[in-house]
Amino acid sequence: MSFITKTYQNSFLQRYDKDEAIPYSCVSDFPGFICEQDSFKNSADILIRYFTYHYEKYNKNKLILFCPGIGPGHTAYFAEIDTLCSAGYRILTLDYTGCGASGGERLTSINAPTRDVTELLDNLHPHQTVQIRTLSRLAKGSDLSFISTIRISISSKSTKMKS
Repeated sequence: MSFITKTYQNSFLQRYDKDEAIPYSCVSDFPGFICEQDSFKNSADILIRYFTYHYEKYNKNKLILFCPGIGPGHTAYFAEIDTLCSAGYRILTLDYTGCGASGGERLTSINAPTRDVTELLDNLHPHQTVQIRTLSRLAKGSDLSFISTIRISISSKSTKMKS
């Protein structure tokens, strides 16, 4: 096995969970924060959990697909999610394969976040047009998912994206 292959596998293809030494926020830290969660099985038969966040008064036409980085999951970004929700947005986010609340022993490939975002959007309201704004480029993984949303906006009849 080459040095590059070993480095790739050791650096990316692992299970990502919260580091207990780092304090993370939770939903209860933000009074009035509403969380709705659901899940689906991706094409690799792994349970992917996704979440929508908003406050009671939000604009139903303002949806942001929030692609977190590879790591402990979307909960590492609650402060950013809260800021966007406070501005009237509803946030759709997920935990990728092998990350956070989703299943999987490990991240199966560097393309797993792209697959998970693509399949999430394919599973949501397949017969409804949804306008999505993407917030990305926060960390590794979010860039990969951003590429996925661009591809979806071009190829899917059910999803339109504004970035």
